[in-house]
Amino acid sequence: MRAAEHGAPPSEQRILREILQSARQKAPEAAHLPDGDVELTLLHVLHAYEEVMPRHGITTAEDTHY
Repeated sequence: MRAAEHGAPPSEQRILREILQSARQKAPEAAHLPDGDVELTLLHVLHAYEEVMPRHGITTAEDTHY
């Protein structure tokens, strides 16, 4: 059973989802695959991470929880 079926997912899951969504939205058109998904590089994800984390009050330089 998925976490969402038990109520609200933990905030870490919400943040991760937001990071991936942001990375997908900003990926160049060339990264879009025929099945509708997006091929992401680590660089796409890291840029999104640095954009999303401060929205949640987390300073990326001080984030040491992997």
